[in-house]
Amino acid sequence: MYKIILFFLMITHQSLFGQVGSYYGDPVDAADFCSIQLQMTSAFTTNNEAQLAVNKIINAVGISQRFAIFQCNGIDNCQAVTIRGIRYIFYDSYFMKSISNSANSSWTNLSILAHEIGHHVNGHTVDIIAASTGQIESWSLSENRKREIEADEFSGYVLGKLGASLFEAQLA
Repeated sequence: MYKIILFFLMITHQSLFGQVGSYYGDPVDAADFCSIQLQMTSAFTTNNEAQLAVNKIINAVGISQRFAIFQCNGIDNCQAVTIRGIRYIFYDSYFMKSISNSANSSWTNLSILAHEIGHHVNGHTVDIIAASTGQIESWSLSENRKREIEADEFSGYVLGKLGASLFEAQLA
């Protein structure tokens, strides 16, 4: 039943999403995903600040931004997902700010974003619609852990390229 509801919400176009991401991605799909995440789960304060952080990351490692970034407050997380073949990063600005404040490190938000970008760079995301309709099987717990470590390694690499010390990268 959950898969049917998720699929229905993904294909029905709701105009609940007011934040614009980037030139890449579909704001309607982003809005649908964000509204679903809010139903499931009940630092950066603006999308511009998040985009500037993403620019730092992609410039440091020499990759192109082939994903859209959208603010999705209320999900209490930062997530890399693929919808209809388009890669997205969703972030909750309140979550990012609280993590940054609790860690007391200027590297924290960059580390989190770099981790999510690492998921895209390493091909860790699957299309959420294909997964929700059972076209793609879920990964095992050990495979999920492996992918999280790979994204963490990418994040550490990025922080090092940006000038963070090993201590600062580990703190973040």
